[in-house]
Amino acid sequence: MEAGVNNPSRYASKWAFIYIAVAALTTCIVQVLNIDPTSVIKILGYTVPIIAFLILAQLEYRRSLGGYVSFQQAFSLGVRYSVYTGLLFGVLIFVNLSFFSHEIEQSIAVARKTLAAQGFSKEQIEARLEVGKKHGASIGAFSAAIQTTILGIIISAIGALIVKKKVVK
Repeated sequence: MEAGVNNPSRYASKWAFIYIAVAALTTCIVQVLNIDPTSVIKILGYTVPIIAFLILAQLEYRRSLGGYVSFQQAFSLGVRYSVYTGLLFGVLIFVNLSFFSHEIEQSIAVARKTLAAQGFSKEQIEARLEVGKKHGASIGAFSAAIQTTILGIIISAIGALIVKKKVVK
């Protein structure tokens, strides 16, 4: 047997990279088609693949173990997948927000109008928006990484319940 073939990190990282490729493609499509950032289409475009690839990773891992996997083994793989995916997705979001997307500028413009309508002076508005201008990509990336990891861990437990199959004695 090939060394490391049953290492759950191998399957978790493989499927995390596949997810990131799909997420990058989804990001490009969303930007080219100018889809609203809060659109159900955008949300499903990121969520459905993360769930599907997590289950596929768990199923592939189960097959590598001879068709049997415990809840703990499947959950462990799922948590690894979630952490890898969260970190990689955070990097993808950081790069996108820093270099390609105009979401931060659009959010700042909306906030500027809202604060002006509330009667804040230009100096007060600029002071409040300074953090978003300087750290918006970092905040967005960190938030995306944490949310993706938490969602993945929850789905990992559900997926582990679905794919577990114990050896019958």
